Amino acid sequence: MSREDIPNVLIRLTNVTGFDHTQEANLAFKEATDEIERLLADEQEKVRESQRKLADKWQKDAEEADWPTKENICRCCLIICAEQLRRQLDLTAPSSTEEG
Repeated sequence: MSREDIPNVLIRLTNVTGFDHTQEANLAFKEATDEIERLLADEQEKVRESQRKLADKWQKDAEEADWPTKENICRCCLIICAEQLRRQLDLTAPSSTEEG
C-alpha cells in the first residue's frame, strides 16, 4: 500500500466501523515520521563521530609517525586533511535550534 492509498483505506474503514480514523492515522504517521527522523539523526551522529575519530587519528599520525610514511603521505598533507575534515564537521553540525 502506498501513501496515496491511505485516504481510500480510511474512507473504507470509516464506512465499515462508523468511526472516522483520520485523526488516529495522522497521529500514527507523525509518530512514525518522528521516529524515523530520530533514527536518522542517531545514524548521522555515529557517522560524525567516526569522522571525528578519523581526523584525530590523522592528526596523531602526523605528529607521531616517522616521515615519510610507507604510504608516502607527507605530514602537512595529513594535517591539512584532518583540519579539512574538522571544518566539514563544523559546517554540517546540527545547529542548537534544530536540536531543541
